[in-house]
Amino acid sequence: MNIPKLYEIQKKFIQDCSAAIENGKIGVFSSPTGTGKTLSLLLSLKNFIPAVDEDDDFFIKNILGRTNRRQKIYYCSRTHSQLRQVVNEFKKLNISTNSIVLGSRKIYCINKDVSKQSSIDVINSKCRNLVQEDKCSYHVEHFKESGVFSIEDLLKDSMEHKYCPYYFTKEYFKKAEIVFLPYNLLFSQDGRQSLGINLDGAIIVVDEAHNIIETVTQMNSASIALEDIKRYISASKKYKIILKDSSKNFHTISIIINILSKLVLFLNNQKNEDVLEVSEFLLKSKLHNFNTLELTENLNRSGLIFKLENYEKKLNLKLQDISKFLNLLVASDTTSRVQCCSSFLKIFPLSPKIFFEPFKPVKSIIFAGGTMEPIDELKSVFDYREVVDYSYQASDRNFQAFIVDSLFNKTITIKQTTREDSEMFNNIKKMIIEMLEEDIGGGTVVFLPSKYYLQVFEKLFSGFEHASCFFEGINSFEEYVLNVRRKASILFAVIGGTFSEGVNFSDDLCRLLIIIGIPYPNIDTEINERIKLNGYEWYTQTAMKKVNQTIGRAIRHSEDYATILLVDSRFQNLRKYLSSWVVCCLQKENFETVKIKTKQFSQILNKK
Repeated sequence: MNIPKLYEIQKKFIQDCSAAIENGKIGVFSSPTGTGKTLSLLLSLKNFIPAVDEDDDFFIKNILGRTNRRQKIYYCSRTHSQLRQVVNEFKKLNISTNSIVLGSRKIYCINKDVSKQSSIDVINSKCRNLVQEDKCSYHVEHFKESGVFSIEDLLKDSMEHKYCPYYFTKEYFKKAEIVFLPYNLLFSQDGRQSLGINLDGAIIVVDEAHNIIETVTQMNSASIALEDIKRYISASKKYKIILKDSSKNFHTISIIINILSKLVLFLNNQKNEDVLEVSEFLLKSKLHNFNTLELTENLNRSGLIFKLENYEKKLNLKLQDISKFLNLLVASDTTSRVQCCSSFLKIFPLSPKIFFEPFKPVKSIIFAGGTMEPIDELKSVFDYREVVDYSYQASDRNFQAFIVDSLFNKTITIKQTTREDSEMFNNIKKMIIEMLEEDIGGGTVVFLPSKYYLQVFEKLFSGFEHASCFFEGINSFEEYVLNVRRKASILFAVIGGTFSEGVNFSDDLCRLLIIIGIPYPNIDTEINERIKLNGYEWYTQTAMKKVNQTIGRAIRHSEDYATILLVDSRFQNLRKYLSSWVVCCLQKENFETVKIKTKQFSQILNKK
């Protein structure tokens, strides 16, 4: 096993994480970028794969080498690109084990007739049909010896030896000790069932977990439009004519037409918007006597969705949305709601707790991210198990953070009632100009609470000559990157938008991060229902999660550095929602002091 030199912060992480797993806890770990989080997570798992080698050092033997037990480990992240990085890191450790990356047919299918399809649902249906009819030349048995296989390894090998990497992973998965997979496969019932995932006694690691609650909530929401339902009724009736009365598909499609017709009748009678509990919706729509779960299973098993889509291509896969909607009517609990309008229906959970219930039998779950706070919602979801949380501080030499609650003798509060306060916004513009005049080097990134304020600042900085200005939605990130190395540059973006997650503002791309205002979500029907159930505390936590994630964009590695300004008077009373590694370095100063400290900080760091 090849273990690189570990920093003390990594050793502490590994000790805490190993103990949480050993003791069957739900662990929440906040470790900012640059602290070696991924390596620490992988080494924390070493105790639960094979025994370590004889030549490992004392720390590895004593912390990681206590047992030979083999337990199924699931390591998941949001995207396959993130998993690629994790698997590459895992390979470098040279651990003797069996490992595989699970993915959808869209990732693994090498049959061009199937993979060229635009939708994952069509790919799935077409694949199943070809396999059932034994018409896919790649669907053959293939065996490989033990090892750690990445997506690239399998795609290359399967093309060379003419076998299906998708079905190979499903088979190899059975003997793998550690399985890498995206969120959507592990946290959806369909994903677990299709892969045969058994959670009993499993160890689960969720990396980049800051959005896991939101992700699971979205995965278990679905909406359908009246016009799509009508088109499917029309197509289904046409298709039914060519079927034999005795066929299974004839029976299934008859039920589909009946259910969809009842939904159309319900929507046609819907004069005002309603939000109903699922049981009430089923009664009012007269769907309570239908076995919608059996129907959706038949749809998937029979390939009927694909056949209907091929028969009527203009439908653009809306039947899959309808199938999901009907399935959620069965899978939901009393906290789910159905939003009923004259033109559409939407089902959404107010609490995702029911969708985490299948994870009760696991040995342990570790949630890790750069900014996990606030974690109250995670604690409420796992109220049946002890939740332990840890935070690891990045070096305070890498960043400094300030609350700016007033500028030029005027309190700064960005909210609905101050939208037209031109003096306040001009003061913020003046602040940005004066920070630029400190000449700290690198780019300035300004995050705003909504698109409305992005437009406000676009007008404010129209014709601005002190620096090049770039705006999310108008300029590309690449334009900003090219310019920032040549002259003073400011990038304006929206918290929770394209640039606040998934884009890394490392090094000179962001030496000054300014967060203006607090991104409270607009109160639409769904948000209003969540507030009714969970209270305004949930509303505040949702906003501050986005702030934490945005802060995490600025420090991307151990040698990176930046100054962070939180510009809004309310931040002072919201400290408890910020990541602890930010709070420990957070200062409240007047603006003149902020300028001086920022200049001094940049001079020290620029000399390194």
